[in-house]
Parts: sequence; structure tokens; C-alpha cells
Amino acid sequence: MYKIRNLNVFIDLSTYCNAGCPQCHRTDKNGLGKAEWLPLIQWSIDDFKRAFPPKVLDVCNVLNICGTWGDPFMNRDIDKIIAYIVDESNCKITIDTNGSIRDEQWWWELGLKAGKQLQVTFAVDGITQAMHERYRRFTDLDTVLSNMKALSETPAEAGAVTIQFKHNQDHVKQIKQLCEDHGAEFYKIVQSDRFYVKEKLQDSYTFVNEHGEPDQLDRATIDPPNPHVAGTGGKKDLGTQITCRWKFDNKVLVNIDGQVLPCCYIGNNYWARKVSQQGFEEFYSHDVIQNYFSTLDEHNIFKHSLIKILSTSKWFNHMLPNSWQDPNTTVRQCSKHCSALIKTKQQLKGYIND
Repeated sequence: MYKIRNLNVFIDLSTYCNAGCPQCHRTDKNGLGKAEWLPLIQWSIDDFKRAFPPKVLDVCNVLNICGTWGDPFMNRDIDKIIAYIVDESNCKITIDTNGSIRDEQWWWELGLKAGKQLQVTFAVDGITQAMHERYRRFTDLDTVLSNMKALSETPAEAGAVTIQFKHNQDHVKQIKQLCEDHGAEFYKIVQSDRFYVKEKLQDSYTFVNEHGEPDQLDRATIDPPNPHVAGTGGKKDLGTQITCRWKFDNKVLVNIDGQVLPCCYIGNNYWARKVSQQGFEEFYSHDVIQNYFSTLDEHNIFKHSLIKILSTSKWFNHMLPNSWQDPNTTVRQCSKHCSALIKTKQQLKGYIND
């Protein structure tokens, strides 16, 4: 299924986060704290070296440290991990962060050490603190912008991303300009795909905020500029044939517990089911997923080399891709996110070119 060279590896290093974004998988909708079922875990530098020795780094092209369950820069060893990657390989390191962690001096020193191998995308969701924290709860916009500016003054690359909602959709050009004024070399827009309830698209997402009050986010009513489906080489639509977007990018996920998984869509459901031991019955009962759960040790990066897992796994190389041939028997996450069988619009990204 994968080419064991030029791998793009998505890695979770921490379940800690300083933010409380309402639509995040780790956030409790009732008060915006950490979901009760989520354990607090972070990899040490020794954990990382064990999972990614130099011979594994040699077959990696990009290490995408983008936390599903926490912010990578909450990891206490993140600077040591980055330094190890830079010292032992030529891998590109891309990291997504809310950016309001640590201070300007720390970011400047990190950029000097990592140099051109490092690219960091900072989350900027508004032109004012009020607009920004409408989604990025408990983060400070001025801190984000200052940290991004500090990194941009080094050889490392700084950029920004905005999640587009109704409350900020008319301000994306201003947000882009604000980011560029603070050193962003690129700017992208992501439209939230978390307004679906039982496959039906909703206009609003309701929750109880940090003050114990009913609150909501409203879905964007316009598409981002120059929209395309992520991981499809610029396509704007997907057909009914399942086309694995992660396979397209030779991309694989390493979960916080060391499990190697094909994508975040399957990975998110896997982790929530494993930890909570309840829910996600349709997902968990599927033959393909049951087989994965019965072979966890075979697919854990702390027990087997990533190279061995991707080269020899019957699940990755036969069972999962074979399931894509019949939409009636495939894992629902595959048809939901990598075809138009369930959703006609997937997670859109866009870029402002002017």
C-alpha cells in the first residue's frame, strides 16, 4: 500500500493542550475542558528515538507533528525531539500549533536550531482577540502573532491557518494581511467539517461554554477562496470510487500510543473506542476494524519497526485496500471521507493568492 521511501508520517506526541476549541476531538462540549475519557500522555525524547531511529528517519520525507489529541508544543521535550530529527536526518518537519505556548525567545532559538527543515503553521482565527477566541478558546492572539514573528526572523518557515466560520468569513483577507505583517510566508483556510450530525449537515454547532452558558458556532455560508479537497492533488470534488487521500500522499499516522494507522479518520475512532471501551459500535464491529484490534501488537511502532509494519502487514497491504472495492463492505470512514458516497463536500482547504 505504501512506498517505503519518502514517507509522510503524521505523529501525535502529546494529549496536553492549553486551548479549549469547541469542535476539537479532545474537548468536552460541556464546559470546554478535556474530555474525561482522554488520558494525559506525552512522548519523551527517548520514546521518540525508540520509535524513530536513524534508519527509520532515512525513509521519511516529512514528519508532520500535528496533534489530534493535543498541541505538539505542550510536549516538554519538543525542542529536543526537533533537534534530534535535524541532527540525524534531512526530514522536513511540519508542525501545526495554536501558537500561544512559550515565548518569543524560545521560538527564535528553536528556529535557529531547526533552520530550513522546520515549518510551523500558527492558528489565527480573527483580526481581534474577540473574533480569534470565538473558536480558539483560552489562547491569546497577540502572543500567537508575536511568536510567529519571532520564528519568521530565523531560517525556519512560519505560516498561518484560519478555520473559516460564519463569524470570520468576511475577514479572511484582513486576517491574511495581519499574518503576513507578522512574518507568515503562507496562509491557508480550512472549512470546518464538524457540523455533521448523523451524516446530516447542520448550520450550527451547540455547546456549553467555559462560563456554563449555552453557546454555538455557525457554519460558514461561503466556500474558502480557491477551494480544493485536501490530499487529492487539487481536486474540487471526489467521485463515488473510494480514493484514499492519505495513500495518495504516501502518508501514514502514528497515534499517541504508538499504533500505526492509515489515517486520522480511522485513527480518531480507534483511539476513542480503545480508551473509552464504549461507543463507536458500528466502527468497532466492522470485520476490518476487528481484525486490526486483534493485531495491535503487530502494528505498534514501539514493538516493531515502522518499515517492517508497512512492508509486511497483511492488514495494510491487503485487507484494508481490498475493502475499498465494494462500497457496501468498506469501513464507513473510508467512504465518508475519501469518496462522495456519504458527503458531497469533504474538508475543504483554500488559498488566497491576491
